Amino acid sequence: MHASRLPTVLNYAQMLIRDGAHQEGIRQLQMVLRVSHEQDLNTYTTKAYAKLSEAHLLSGAPEQALMYQERANRLSNHIMNADRLRKIDEMAIRYRTAEKEKQLALAENKNLIQSQRLTQQKWIITLLTMGILSTLLTARTILQKRRVARLKLEIKHQQELEQAQKAKELAAMQALFSGQEQERKRIATDLHDSLGGTLYALQLQLAKSKAPEEQHHILQRALAENRRISENLLPPTLTQIGLGAALQEWADEFRSTWPVSVDLHLEETSYELPEGTRISLFRIAQELMNNVARHAAANQVWVQLYKTTHSVQLTVEDDGQGFDTSSTNELFLKTVSSRTRLLHGTLHVDSSPGRGATVIVEVPVQSVSPVVS
Repeated sequence: MHASRLPTVLNYAQMLIRDGAHQEGIRQLQMVLRVSHEQDLNTYTTKAYAKLSEAHLLSGAPEQALMYQERANRLSNHIMNADRLRKIDEMAIRYRTAEKEKQLALAENKNLIQSQRLTQQKWIITLLTMGILSTLLTARTILQKRRVARLKLEIKHQQELEQAQKAKELAAMQALFSGQEQERKRIATDLHDSLGGTLYALQLQLAKSKAPEEQHHILQRALAENRRISENLLPPTLTQIGLGAALQEWADEFRSTWPVSVDLHLEETSYELPEGTRISLFRIAQELMNNVARHAAANQVWVQLYKTTHSVQLTVEDDGQGFDTSSTNELFLKTVSSRTRLLHGTLHVDSSPGRGATVIVEVPVQSVSPVVS
């Protein structure tokens, strides 16, 4: 019989005894005892003894009933004592385990405290180190800021000096160009009013007399030369008609003087430009074209004047021998550069040996040149 059937057999034996089938109930209980003894199942053995005591008592065998009841009591006491001992052992084991855990906890707590102390020491050292580094960095930053402030102050002072020097130079150039234009105007006026008047009076006298024809031709040439010199000093078209017309007249005279072809592309802007700007751009064009004729060995020169939304651009280009811009000395185009600066404009020179040169002057349309009469 398997141990799992013991509860069923015990119940069956109990039912037989209750129904009066005492002997059959006793036989079933004997089977339970045999299996419980074999498998050392004391609980079922105790129950079987108790049931056998009841069966024998009902069947009229009180001595057998007493014997089985005593066995049941002894076995029950044995089980109870074994349980107590087991519980005592378990309590002892739990106590020893608790003590070990307590000792381990104390050791871990000690280690934790030591670890915390080490961590605190590390943090203290780290914070002190960081504080020292922070102090050093702060001091370094302050020193750097002071050096930067001093450097900025020195740079600002240097810039102010440079600006003052540039302003002084611009004022000197302004005075120079203004004086030149005033002197040109004075000479042109003197030539026109004084010498021109004298020549014109002489022409009237010669017309009334019977002077040779050759003298009339000489006088006509003198009048023409006087007019040419006067107009070169200050072209009347520049102030009366505009920059484009003045450049056109200058190009005609340039062609008659130099063996260089001139190609003009002019956009009339003079009526929108201040007089000083017109005069300066005209002088710049004159100097650039004269430089081409004297130094570039060119066959062709192109002059372009046009206006954008915010600026006027003058371009003079030639097909001459060109030059190396990196080796050009500071005096090259100094007058052109100075006039451009006075107009708050920009100067760009593009050239290389053997491929001609292009000079571009760009000035803002609101520029008011100080070079005015």
